[in-house]
Amino acid sequence: MYGVVFHQMVYLPRMDKIMRTHFAPVGASNWPYITDILRERQALTLVDASFIMTDSIPHAPNVMDIGGMHIKPAQPLPKDISDFITSHADHGVIYFAMGSHIDADLLGDWRLDRLIRLFATLKQGVLWKVNSPALESRLSSNVKVSKWFPQNDILAHPSCRLFITHGGVHSAFESIYHGVPMLIIPVFADQKQNGQRAHEVGYGEAINFEKFEYEELSDKLQAVLFQTKYKSTVQHLSNVYKSSPVHPLQKAISGIEYVIRTGGAAHLKTKATDLPWYQLLLLDVIGFCLILLGLILYVVYRTGGILLNLVYGNQNQSTVKVKQSVNKKKQ
Repeated sequence: MYGVVFHQMVYLPRMDKIMRTHFAPVGASNWPYITDILRERQALTLVDASFIMTDSIPHAPNVMDIGGMHIKPAQPLPKDISDFITSHADHGVIYFAMGSHIDADLLGDWRLDRLIRLFATLKQGVLWKVNSPALESRLSSNVKVSKWFPQNDILAHPSCRLFITHGGVHSAFESIYHGVPMLIIPVFADQKQNGQRAHEVGYGEAINFEKFEYEELSDKLQAVLFQTKYKSTVQHLSNVYKSSPVHPLQKAISGIEYVIRTGGAAHLKTKATDLPWYQLLLLDVIGFCLILLGLILYVVYRTGGILLNLVYGNQNQSTVKVKQSVNKKKQ
């Protein structure tokens, strides 16, 4: 219920404002409210998700999962990165990136200290995407930092043994696609959920960002690196992902072209879009059930009261008659 209220009261108004701001040149100020557009004019919904990350979810015919559509075939790595990976061919490399919104300042000095100390104990090379020139002087020789790395190409390299990530959905898609287990450091949004799923399914582990204990960090990194269950699980998921009959990008293209060819694909729309909000949320059914339950409880209460009155009333009358009979005998 909280998610529904947040979606209606916070998320959609923000999306409506963004829509009217960025599409103002084409008359967005005169468009209906975004909810009405979604309900009445939405021909196709492309969802940035996949059963690999969410399990199988039933969808209406006009809803398509296209998670991973951004993944492209791997390209040759730049020479400096390729040479670094080659120099650590015996033990492989770890790729560490926390996305575009989490930098060294957000991690904080005490977390950075623990990461630097841990990386210095490893035989693997570490490619660390971080924008902090001052950090380089504190790093051991097995760590290479840069403000940008070709993430998809590194994860596709056979020497990439582990991906340390914030758990963003696109990063998770790429890691699973290329068969690289993950150590997830979730910070906000859906990252904790993605970390929990990695643990439950068995293709990675998650670290508590608030506590960020060195022992937990070290133990889980060693586990994901050397316990074969993580690698075998993510390789199986990679095979499932790659074996899909249609690539997510091609699925999206085909869906859009189909809608255009059929003049809006109205035949794919679910009747749920025509339901009032209280019916869509089953509030009418819930209300009916509550009223029915109330009536049943009322009938039980009234019937119980009548039965109790009959039982105790008869007992009281019998008691009175007995007392009257005893009094007459005494007289």
